[in-house]
Formats: sequence, C-alpha cells, structure tokens
Amino acid sequence: MSCPAATACTAVWSTGHRTIAAGWNGTSWALQQTASPAGSTVHLLGSVSCVPAGGCTAVGAYETPTGTLTLAEARP
Repeated sequence: MSCPAATACTAVWSTGHRTIAAGWNGTSWALQQTASPAGSTVHLLGSVSCVPAGGCTAVGAYETPTGTLTLAEARP
C-alpha cells in the first residue's frame, strides 16, 4: 500500500490468479481496474508506489505458456 496523503492511498494484492487494486479517498475504499495481459494465465501485483503530485506505479509478474514476465502498471 502507498499513501502519499491521508486522503489518497492505493493498495494492490493478488487473490488466486488475478490482481486487485483499491483506492482510498479518505472516506472509503473503491476497487480499481487492473490490466490482464493478453495470453496470461496468471497475473500478480505485489507492490505499489504513489507520489504526492499524483500517479501510482504497481509492479508484479504474469505467466504465459512460455514463461514468466514482468508486469508494471502506471496510473496518473
């Protein structure tokens, strides 16, 4: 989880074979859309970092039938 302000937090985690992201606005959590790379059989996010000026980057990995690749998602 990364919280650049009391009213701006983002958390990422994985359940089963998919990623979940949620944002905190100071009052409540809301689920956020995450990417599902084409051809992936499993996609996982493990860490997120947000900056006070806005924007977050989350990193993890995804699996395809031929191997494991790095997964990174950025949001403004």
